[in-house]
Amino acid sequence: MRAASAALLLCAVCAACRGISPAPAPAPAPAPTPTHFVLPTCWASVSALAFEREVSRLAPAGGALERADLALLAKVLEAGDGRSVRAAVLLARSRDPLAARALLERLEQRARAPTRHGDAGDVVAAAALAESELEAGALERLTALAVGPRPHPDIEVRVECAASALSAGREEVIEFLLAVLASQTPDQTLHPPDWETKRTMAWAKHRAARALSARAGVPCTFRPDGSYEQQRADRLQLRSLLYWDGHCP
Repeated sequence: MRAASAALLLCAVCAACRGISPAPAPAPAPAPTPTHFVLPTCWASVSALAFEREVSRLAPAGGALERADLALLAKVLEAGDGRSVRAAVLLARSRDPLAARALLERLEQRARAPTRHGDAGDVVAAAALAESELEAGALERLTALAVGPRPHPDIEVRVECAASALSAGREEVIEFLLAVLASQTPDQTLHPPDWETKRTMAWAKHRAARALSARAGVPCTFRPDGSYEQQRADRLQLRSLLYWDGHCP
């Protein structure tokens, strides 16, 4: 009797086990959807404040640009006005590697600004490359826009190219930036400019000083409107920090 009861119990357990459905396998995680960088509506015509707000809402990580949008922004870079600045900002914000290529190709046109402030878009483009993922060989091309046989003809753009190159470790631009600090001072005879001189070099000198100070790891104290003596002292101080031999011509 006990054997029969045990057999019946075993059959009941087996039947119950057969009636239990196996737990469903977990659903596979959905494939990540490619992030696309969508241009703000009316980005070229809204007010400056509205454009700034729209840009601030964009994802910091950026994403891939639609090819038509990329081509449009690359074309607008040539406008030489406020639209070119906005196009450069959007290309930089996207973080699309092809956007960095478009920015660099624009700079390599070596265009002269049509107006005094017409180089703003190219300055922004050069600054954006400091934060961009550059393709192989792109850093060398950027450096060539600062130093070499065919630098960019606009001194402000050239300085910004040098600053971006220096932030990536290209120290061959240091002498050029130091020469910019000496411009429009008596020491200019020691560092004759190889660029087209402008009535004022204040912006270029201050930007060069900031780039050099950042590389040296010190606060920027250089003032382009300071006395010649103070400008020289600050320039030589930067040079002594950037060169181990301490030789300051």
